[in-house]
Amino acid sequence: LTTTRYTFQNCSKLVELDISGLSHTANPEYVYNMFAGCTGLQRISISAGLKLNGSSGDSCTLPTPSTGKWYNLSTGAEYLPNAIPVGVAATYVSSL
Repeated sequence: LTTTRYTFQNCSKLVELDISGLSHTANPEYVYNMFAGCTGLQRISISAGLKLNGSSGDSCTLPTPSTGKWYNLSTGAEYLPNAIPVGVAATYVSSL
């Protein structure tokens, strides 16, 4: 994928999402606001090839859950929405 901007924007009733089969190209151009307004998202699975930040600095972060952090379901490690590791396939949840 080269462009994923606004893909899930304002999907406030989206609770769980598995996009572990999606990957961006080496230099995606537009990834910003992919999850903007996804206020109900509680669980997301992503692939190692999904880049949460675009090559031009466009911001694409997970929404901020009520806990303020996302947790890697396998390791329990916690991350701010703008600090989800790039290049790591994982499932993140809004609370453990």
